[in-house]
Amino acid sequence: MNSRHIIITSAIALVASLIMAMPFTQRLEKTSLDTLFWLRYQVQQALPSLQTNNKASEVVILAIDEETYQQPGFDEVPRVMWTPQYADVITSIMEGGASVFGFDIVLPTSVESKFKGYDKPFLKTLYKYGRQGKLVLGKVQHFGKPVKPYPGHSFAVGNAKNIRLLNLGNNSSNDDGIIRDLPLWFDQGSRIDTSMAVELAARARNEKVQYKKNQPLIISGYTVPVTSDNTMLINFNTQANYIPSYSLADIYACSKKGDSDYFKRHFKDKIVLLGAVLGLEDRKKAASHLANSREGLIVPERCAIPYDKNTYASKARRDDISGVYIHAHAINNLLQGNALKEISTLSYTLLSLPLALAIAFFTLLLTPIRLSIAISISVLLWVVLVLINFNNGLVLPLLNPIIAAVITLSATLGFRFIVADNDKRILKRVFGLYLEPAVIDQMIKAGDTPKLGGEERELTVWFSDIAGFTSISESLKPHELVEFLNQYFDAMTSIVKQYGGFVDKYVGDAIIAVFGAPQHDPDHALHAVQSALACDKRLKELEDSFNLPGNLKVSARIGINTGMMLVGNIGSSNRLNYTIMGDAVNLAARLEGVNKMYGTSIMASDTTIKQCGDKIKVRELDIVRVKGKETPTTIYEPLHPEAIDNKILDRFNEALKGYRNRDFKLAYTLFTQLAEQGDLASEKFSQRANIYIDNPPPAGWDSVNTLDSK
Repeated sequence: MNSRHIIITSAIALVASLIMAMPFTQRLEKTSLDTLFWLRYQVQQALPSLQTNNKASEVVILAIDEETYQQPGFDEVPRVMWTPQYADVITSIMEGGASVFGFDIVLPTSVESKFKGYDKPFLKTLYKYGRQGKLVLGKVQHFGKPVKPYPGHSFAVGNAKNIRLLNLGNNSSNDDGIIRDLPLWFDQGSRIDTSMAVELAARARNEKVQYKKNQPLIISGYTVPVTSDNTMLINFNTQANYIPSYSLADIYACSKKGDSDYFKRHFKDKIVLLGAVLGLEDRKKAASHLANSREGLIVPERCAIPYDKNTYASKARRDDISGVYIHAHAINNLLQGNALKEISTLSYTLLSLPLALAIAFFTLLLTPIRLSIAISISVLLWVVLVLINFNNGLVLPLLNPIIAAVITLSATLGFRFIVADNDKRILKRVFGLYLEPAVIDQMIKAGDTPKLGGEERELTVWFSDIAGFTSISESLKPHELVEFLNQYFDAMTSIVKQYGGFVDKYVGDAIIAVFGAPQHDPDHALHAVQSALACDKRLKELEDSFNLPGNLKVSARIGINTGMMLVGNIGSSNRLNYTIMGDAVNLAARLEGVNKMYGTSIMASDTTIKQCGDKIKVRELDIVRVKGKETPTTIYEPLHPEAIDNKILDRFNEALKGYRNRDFKLAYTLFTQLAEQGDLASEKFSQRANIYIDNPPPAGWDSVNTLDSK
């Protein structure tokens, strides 16, 4: 990837991020918020331990529900005439220790003018608790004219100081009909009033809140996060029935029953909101609409009227809730200090840019499969990051950065296809039929094309042959032999690639593998030996799957050598082959065959083992002079860690030392003992030592074993 590509892809990511911060994406921001409530709900359903708000609700609902209309005291009485029942219930609740009582309903009319004294108990209750600052009536502003409490009720409660607006706001954030925030203040012309939620929260803490421009709203030391239009973003708790709801009918019957202990248990220090919880009346769609639980799943302890599950159990989850719950959630946010905080439009851009940049560079650099994985992980990490912050009350953009990433992905893919990958496609199309993919990738990276010639480099090469291949080939039909070889080559080649090597060629049943080219690998010797051990182990695992006749077993002999060799594109002007050649290559081929003499599966030269250091456990076998090479080579057998027996290894080393020191009797004794345990290399040395006991070698003997065959 050159600098021009970096600049272009960075510009694509920046433009995509700026697009997603434009004003027309505000609706998407709202959808992101709604989606976050749904995600949090799903995660908390699967992992309840992640529920961050374990505080009990400080608000309870006194519900005018379907049951209320069916029970004595309410069933045959018009709702306007329920004021005596309200008086009884409010009195019992307040005597039970409730901190403040609020009306989420408006009582604009009364029968007092027709039935003198009918509202007297209610008026006394309003007067008593209104004067104590523990009761607040509600009103609603509809266009220019508000819907207010009946004048007599208003006078009894103390007029404006104990009446607050219940409006949920008509600001721009709710233009889709979904309630996400709550107004904290209302401009009443001559004065500015707090909302019902703020008023009840403040009174529950015995505080008086007054609006002051450009000043933060603080309740019990909590600075409320306020938006530009004086609203608070509500953090809805989506636990099933988090806010307890008590049927007005049951509480009225409880009041008549005189169960004062019940009222103390359930209402002490609580904020009580009287509101409609019905199937149709005052239903609102809130930001939590995607995560709403079924209503009636959890019902508080009943007092006087038995619970009827047929009345409360809802069969379907609804996407709306009763408006009284929105006020209740807002009050809990104010008292528990967990309202949601938003970030600025500039922050939206800054947060979208890193994800877009990451996707841009992934798209430019990675293959389709890796790109898919990288995108999936990146998006998942972003969702987790946003969800963690949301759980802690900070709203980060969820969908905007993801869509910016999608825009970036699409644009960068187009750029890559048209411009960046054009040269690569030409090279792969022309040379892909006869060059290793790794070689092509190296040429693409270097900006080079195949040419005759090569370079001398230190590499490690290994040769392998299948032991007893003649017997195997004779026992199989031609197509069976091909299937067997394909399975064998596939398994071995996968391991070679896993350790950074590449297969130069297949010759019959032989494999020639190279390590350290075309990609440079400083640990090519170690990786070559590790791959040989892995191949040997894998063959043992695959023995049964080959299904060879006559219980034939499959094993391979591998010879490994490290040294300077010629590597490069060898061939003619119209046919190239990326391969290796040189004396070091020939030695590896010789060592593969030497395995037969020592009964070993893997044999490596001293030049290879020296570069492996102590990362590979080996057994020194012998010093040999292979045919066609004058310089002797010390040969080693790499060992599987789980197969090492240190006692046997020490004894072999002791025997080898005695052999080289011309103590042939000691060597014979020790090698014979090891040979009896099935070690073929010890058997070879035992035979040699036995000959030298009676016919000692001449003076100057160097213990080198000269091999006459390849």
